[in-house]
Amino acid sequence: SGAPITFHSATPPSILNILSSTTVSPTSTTTYYAQSVLNDCESVVPLIVTVLPGGIPFTTNLSVCENGSLINLL
Repeated sequence: SGAPITFHSATPPSILNILSSTTVSPTSTTTYYAQSVLNDCESVVPLIVTVLPGGIPFTTNLSVCENGSLINLL
């Protein structure tokens, strides 16, 4: 199975800034961080949530480790 992913409100990721939910509703553009650790592969990826008037939805993919599988963000 793949590496677990945790989401954080600041960097460096720690237990003190882990998000309690993967659902966020910022009122302004905010950067969150996805962290994944498996064996010797650790990756921290910034995820910028841009708040636009009108609530325009987005989808994208995220690669956590080099040559790793993609994660779909919906």
